[in-house]
Amino acid sequence: MVGTLAAEKRRHKRLALLNEIMVMFSGRMDKRPTRLLDISSGGLFIDCMLPPPVGTIVDLKFNLQGYEQPIEAQGQVRFKQDGLGMGVQFTRIDPDVQAYIESLLAHIEKAG
Repeated sequence: MVGTLAAEKRRHKRLALLNEIMVMFSGRMDKRPTRLLDISSGGLFIDCMLPPPVGTIVDLKFNLQGYEQPIEAQGQVRFKQDGLGMGVQFTRIDPDVQAYIESLLAHIEKAG
């Protein structure tokens, strides 16, 4: 079943971004640079004209402002809409990175 973008269905707060992200579809050697539109501690949304099917495992590499090194993670496509993009839930991410994302969200909410 295809997921939903409805805000009330989301479990995690989101941080809107416009960062470049490298996506590699597991089992395929092609890498696709695209844009990371938002991120939460549970996953992210990626701009992608023709996203892979829901359930596809993707390898991710991206940067976050203030984090010293490139972030590498793995996720699973949970939502897709052709011409819009895909929602990816993290299945593997360093706990320090996840904590950093949570601190960013808390800081923005406090400042908000």
